[in-house]
Amino acid sequence: MKKLLAMILALVLALGVTAACAENTTLSIAWWGSQTRHDTTMKLLAMYEESHPGITFEAQYMGFDDYFPKLNTLVAANDVYDVFQMGNNFLTYHSVLYPLNEYIDSGVIDMSGANELFLKSGTLNGQILGIPLGVNAVCLVYDPAMFEAAGVAEPTVNWTWDDYMAASRTLHEKLGVYNCCTQNPFWTGLATYVPQHGENVTAFTDAGDALGYEDDSYLADFFAMNQTLIQEGVQPSPADLVDVSGFESYFIVSGKAAMAWCNSNELVSLFAAAGRDLKIAVPPRLTADGLSGMHVKPTHHISISTNSVDKDACAEFINWMLNDEEANKLIAGERGTSIMSDIREMMSEELTGVNKMAMEYIDTVSQIASTGAPREPVGQIEIENELQNLFEAVGMMEMTPEDAAAEFRAVTNDIFLRTAE
Repeated sequence: MKKLLAMILALVLALGVTAACAENTTLSIAWWGSQTRHDTTMKLLAMYEESHPGITFEAQYMGFDDYFPKLNTLVAANDVYDVFQMGNNFLTYHSVLYPLNEYIDSGVIDMSGANELFLKSGTLNGQILGIPLGVNAVCLVYDPAMFEAAGVAEPTVNWTWDDYMAASRTLHEKLGVYNCCTQNPFWTGLATYVPQHGENVTAFTDAGDALGYEDDSYLADFFAMNQTLIQEGVQPSPADLVDVSGFESYFIVSGKAAMAWCNSNELVSLFAAAGRDLKIAVPPRLTADGLSGMHVKPTHHISISTNSVDKDACAEFINWMLNDEEANKLIAGERGTSIMSDIREMMSEELTGVNKMAMEYIDTVSQIASTGAPREPVGQIEIENELQNLFEAVGMMEMTPEDAAAEFRAVTNDIFLRTAE
């Protein structure tokens, strides 16, 4: 009898040790960023370890230039981190990214506070491969004092491109200023203006292997609008902008323009350079009751690798990072504006000035968004550069809008074919 009791006790102790070992999980985690991000994230991990006994992190952080070469090596060795930061380049790494749908569907990762369109940037063929840790959106900064002096109504949430052109002309006529300074035609034209033409019209297909629209007149009209304003002297030509290289040289800063295009995460820097009260507006749309074409752009995503030994623990950590108030107070928007409405509301109460304005702008975009962020093809950088070159050629009257739009399709198709090989 004593021998039997001893055996039972030994078994119970063994099971207890096994259970205790099973509760101890080490998760490898990696990200890129500045020293500020490194310091903040290390504090974040320590906070999680303290509140979740048994979880330990092995952190690896580096600069952007080193991150993906290292990731490529790990992918080749089938030894990727458990949870890690990702860019928009899912087409390159989708084979090692574990779909998060089951965790979102079950509520382990609570996405109830986010617009579902915010997830499209990390979704491929219906599989959610990454969740944005922060977002920003294209916006139009304007000088309200100039608008008042020219007798121009300030932009509304549903103002149109016709309103924009009329305002631009009046500002130029009354004040002798340009309407705006530089703009990125990829984000203002291809990613925003083009999708305003229909619910199924996008910059690229979901697979990222072709343009997402068939009618080249959409892009041609965008080119033509800008060319017309340049011909009228209302908008600066590419030649006028050769010395514009940073916010300090933006025309709105020097008072030579009434508006400026930028991203919401750049507002603090632009406002600081201007040194005066400015406001922000959403981009115009084709008609007041039409599609906004608006979307949020992820600063980066967080993903789980297919070879992670404890995907459940990774999912719980991601949920905490997205939804925990104390965690987000620590992050303080360093990774971009939160995709969660309750977190944005909480953070907005603690912010003032332009930081508060940027946070509230994402709230506005979340309400009017009509599309997800455009898929990033393998040849994204080359495509962006080509569009910029054509935009400038049209602005210099070297090409017609129609020829430039057709040329963009031809060159982009060639890029898709070349990068698919």
